[in-house]
Amino acid sequence: MFRSSLLLIFFICLISLSVSAQQQLQFTQFSLNKYAFNPAYAGLDNSISVTGVYRSQWNGIRGNPKSQHISGHVPLYYLNGAMGLGIQNERYGGLSRTHFNASYSYILDHSFGLLAVAGKLGLSNLRLNGEDILTPEGDYESGINHNDPILDEGAMSGLGLGFGAGIYYLHRYFELGMAYDQISQTIVSLDQANVQMVSHFNMNLELKFRLNNQWAIFPAIHLKTDNNEWQNDLFLLMKYNGSIFGGIGMRGFNERSLDAMTFLVGTNLNKNIKVSYSYDAGLSNLKRANEGSHEILFNYNLNKLIGAGQKQKIIYNPRYL
Repeated sequence: MFRSSLLLIFFICLISLSVSAQQQLQFTQFSLNKYAFNPAYAGLDNSISVTGVYRSQWNGIRGNPKSQHISGHVPLYYLNGAMGLGIQNERYGGLSRTHFNASYSYILDHSFGLLAVAGKLGLSNLRLNGEDILTPEGDYESGINHNDPILDEGAMSGLGLGFGAGIYYLHRYFELGMAYDQISQTIVSLDQANVQMVSHFNMNLELKFRLNNQWAIFPAIHLKTDNNEWQNDLFLLMKYNGSIFGGIGMRGFNERSLDAMTFLVGTNLNKNIKVSYSYDAGLSNLKRANEGSHEILFNYNLNKLIGAGQKQKIIYNPRYL
């Protein structure tokens, strides 16, 4: 009965949401890379966990978005918490960004599941290459002249701090997470130009159904918004014998946000290493100009408890008092 209720909640979410596209760092394999969107997931892999992702989006288009993300997190059982670190690099056209973040979460362990609350501090370096920019009033016949008082012909860069927070609930039958990034909406100065870091809200819901001793399915939804536009990812992940997995999904929910159909395959090479690959087949009008998107994920999990146990009680010997 409990599982049936969860499945009903999941499908109500699907039919009740009206979403549209937005600009935000995109990963197809969000269900295998949850810390990238929510700092409160740190430590919930139960051991040291390191994930690396490479994504090339809309291949065939000059200046197409490319991103790399590496993160690691570890539970701190002694402190009832977890720490995480992440670094990501992304480039689209003449703009690129390198972002570093560190997080700490407090984890409450109860009979009803695990509840984690986290805070995150990030530092972003934005770079704009003037050579990759064309303006309507520019003159490019004899060199680079944007005819713009703000844009420079060379490279411009700036630094900005950012803050984020998240909450994550882990249950035997489902997972629910919410995170808010760039709370401060920091303004990064690129010489004479200013770029405001826009806040983003993320929410993910994943259900867990074990069909038998070999097969299990994990329907999931990931919602994203910048407080102006919404976008969603729907995905159904299937696992066989706990080591081979694959899935299919869709990004977008209406004609304004419909982006791609996604496909995923992966395997656990051993008890520590997991690799997976996903391909996005375009569904929007942009499909006529690109060759799809590719994403490769690598995860290493030590699968060994680190720092478990409680502090030993101190026994005072009267002989030395």
